[in-house]
Amino acid sequence: MASKPSASYLQERNGWFHYRRRVPHDVSLVIAVETWKKSLKTKSQREAEVACRALAVEHDRIITRVRQLSDLECYNALLRRRDHFYETPHDQKVADQANQAGDAAFDTFEKLIKNAEKRLYLLPVDVRDAIQNAGGLENYYQNFQSARASYHTDQISIPLQTEFGNLSSEQGEILEAPLKVRAKHLAQREQHLEKLGLLNCIETQENDPDNPRIKTATAQWFEDRKQNAITQNRHTTAINRFVEKFGNVPVQGVTKEMCRTYIKTIEALPDSRSMPSKLRGRLHDPDPSLAHIAPSTVGRHLSSIKALFGYCIARSWLISNPATGIRIASGQRPKSQRRRSFTIEERTILLQRASLEYGPTSDVAWFIRLTAYTGARLEELAQLAKDNVIQCEGIWCIEINDKDGRHVKNESSIRHVPIHSDICTEFLAWLKDQPGPLIFDFVKRDSIGRFANNASGFFARLMDRAGLTDKTLVFHSFRHTLKTEMNRSGIDSDVRRLILGHGAKDPHDRYGEYPISSLAKEFEKLSPMFNAFISNDN
Repeated sequence: MASKPSASYLQERNGWFHYRRRVPHDVSLVIAVETWKKSLKTKSQREAEVACRALAVEHDRIITRVRQLSDLECYNALLRRRDHFYETPHDQKVADQANQAGDAAFDTFEKLIKNAEKRLYLLPVDVRDAIQNAGGLENYYQNFQSARASYHTDQISIPLQTEFGNLSSEQGEILEAPLKVRAKHLAQREQHLEKLGLLNCIETQENDPDNPRIKTATAQWFEDRKQNAITQNRHTTAINRFVEKFGNVPVQGVTKEMCRTYIKTIEALPDSRSMPSKLRGRLHDPDPSLAHIAPSTVGRHLSSIKALFGYCIARSWLISNPATGIRIASGQRPKSQRRRSFTIEERTILLQRASLEYGPTSDVAWFIRLTAYTGARLEELAQLAKDNVIQCEGIWCIEINDKDGRHVKNESSIRHVPIHSDICTEFLAWLKDQPGPLIFDFVKRDSIGRFANNASGFFARLMDRAGLTDKTLVFHSFRHTLKTEMNRSGIDSDVRRLILGHGAKDPHDRYGEYPISSLAKEFEKLSPMFNAFISNDN
């Protein structure tokens, strides 16, 4: 219930109405918000009163939920609140808030310890002796937290040091062996502390059907919306990182401040390409000098949690979305990190390397040629069947579509790309000798039925062996390369978009069709994409 009528939260400034409400002190300590403020964007008092009542009901619900937190949930929330302040540039007000949150956490922790001591009889005698030898339950708990933090640091740092050459593989194996023993001991101590109520075993707790925990809500979301495997994987990564940061909390316990903190954490993550594979996906950033993930990736994380909470609103679990109104850093990469096009020398070197290792008429070599002359994405080419090579208006084309289980990025990606005369005759002759239904057999599907992940790694390693180690140069750069070469050759802008599968610029471009014969004629202006081929003997 509201502590006072919602109309008293209504304010008028220069004819516009605003909502303003002071957060109760005990709730403010937990959710890191002192005052709820929002412009109602109306000059009508009647509309403002309706909007104000809705906000008041939502905030009453938040206050009730916070006050229903268990002692342990409240303690953990206060610690996050304190740590957030300590990470913020200090002024006196911030320092006071940090101290208040710390004092409240200390008082709550003392209460937790006293309640836990009443349940010591639940533990075996040897464990109670260990607690007594540690100087009491509080010291035992603090020692456990220190040991767990040390274990997680070593678990991450030892493989990193081995990966980057600071430790030999033998030294790394020697140091990793005791980690398994430490993990076993920590798991045992964790079970004891859970019995005392000092640790939450959240996954085993029952869910409130009207306020499910994040993982339960996510599973229901996936089941109801029937999302494909790739979309589910992307959402799962983002949501798992949120749970790793804040725990598997009930959805109504998620605040806007938690979402802001989450996005700041994601923005600080290292680019996974600079990390060993076993360490990818974690929130730990072991080396600030490593390049951070791209803003577009941060945006996908934000979109995932926003979509989840949007589903929670549709199920009436939430009234408003705590992830709305959050902005991320600029989506522009630093110029030094942006992808660039291959030079003609670089793409010739790559083709030469593929021909040297796999043969000049191998499917790897032809994949590179076809990518250069079509600008198609990895997935688009790797999934092609022989039936996708067809004649349209007497012109041989590559048909890129989403039939028979194939995937495309969007509607604009469905297209016909004329096979350029530089490679058409040779390609058709080579294609006749290919045994399987697919054009390319060197790369296989992954666990979710896609080719691009395996193909990307394959070509990254091939580029390294070819000496093309520039970080701004990736296999996807062939799309940039074809666009650059079409610009240089003076090819019409509509043709450039159709070849690459880019969307229309305006409604005018969505009308009518571009004849394949005209498209092919304009595309023939393209200059050769490779230098004269050097034989394997050289």
